[in-house]
Amino acid sequence: MNCFAGGYCARIKFGICKRTGGTRMCLDYRRLNSITKKEYMVPISMEEQLDHLANKTYFSTLDFASGYYQVPVAEETRQFTAFVTNGGLYEFTRMPFGLVNAPSVFNRLMRKVFAELGPETVTIYMDDVLIASESGDEGLEN
Repeated sequence: MNCFAGGYCARIKFGICKRTGGTRMCLDYRRLNSITKKEYMVPISMEEQLDHLANKTYFSTLDFASGYYQVPVAEETRQFTAFVTNGGLYEFTRMPFGLVNAPSVFNRLMRKVFAELGPETVTIYMDDVLIASESGDEGLEN
């Protein structure tokens, strides 16, 4: 994150983490999301996904829990991710959760990363990846 002196600033809210029960910081990007041009992604139908998995017997799952934070935010749009704390005004240099287009951007990136394997081997949903194979060796290779 960078300290920032611009004009836009998201509100900070605190919520309860479902997993741990502890408090976690959430940024309220509703105002920004309401004026953002939406990027729509057409998901593969459930029927097509099930067809791809029909003859597979081995399944590996990957959860990119911090995956969004690996995607850089373009320098000219970082100002829109800004939020304020007692220590100053900051902006994200990596994609935060809560932005309306974040799931589409991340999904598009994952499709590029796994393009060589194809949709019959890799199923991508949000920040989860399912790799299907017909044998353990094939699963390790994929």
